Amino acid sequence: EGFDALANLGPAVSVFGSARTAPGHPEYELARELGREIGKAGYAVVTGGGPGVMEAANRGAVDVGAHSVGIGIELPHEQRLNDWVDLGINFRYFFAR
Repeated sequence: EGFDALANLGPAVSVFGSARTAPGHPEYELARELGREIGKAGYAVVTGGGPGVMEAANRGAVDVGAHSVGIGIELPHEQRLNDWVDLGINFRYFFAR
């Protein structure tokens, strides 16, 4: 079902990065700007949906009205998807993610 949700997404760019980068940190702000630029170029932003750099890139996409996707993993210690995800999908296994 996760793949079905992504089937009509259109062109997208995946952003990978640390979950521990806090808002206000230069790398967080850089990832947010990257999300904006990706969105302005007509692409959806796809991340792991977590905090840090992932959140920043999703937030940048939302800033410019682009699709913001979070693809999470179902783990006992894993946090929920960040607040800037407008299409969230959770996979049970890393290999599917």
